[in-house]
Amino acid sequence: MAIDLTSLPNLSHLRSLSLKVKEEQAAILQTCTAALTEMNSVKMNKPIIGDEVVGTSTGSSGSTNVWVNDNAVDFPYYYDIPVTGLTSSHYIEMEIPTASLKTAYDCGLSPSVESMTGAIRLRAAEVPNASITVQVKIYSL
Repeated sequence: MAIDLTSLPNLSHLRSLSLKVKEEQAAILQTCTAALTEMNSVKMNKPIIGDEVVGTSTGSSGSTNVWVNDNAVDFPYYYDIPVTGLTSSHYIEMEIPTASLKTAYDCGLSPSVESMTGAIRLRAAEVPNASITVQVKIYSL
């Protein structure tokens, strides 16, 4: 049986095909990158992240930077962190850095937060005996 070498692709033909495949791959990657960049620019729920130091003093409702007692059953003290433009429809995540965990635990800081017009409300069973640093992430839904 004889082998016909003319039907096999030659090296220059394979190189040409390889270059075309690389060009197509580059075009696809460029299109995907552009689409992801555009999606990120219009994405609604990108978090706004900030750190806040929660103080230890008490005061009356309407005061700033103080814990206020409103006699709620489980967490009678609240602390409002002012946030311009915040509404009750925003979703809030709160993290407590390791350095503040013991203080947060000792005062019974609630693991949940409240989102309201103009403020994030933290609640605690007692007024903390030292400052607590919290990191908040705000998502608009």
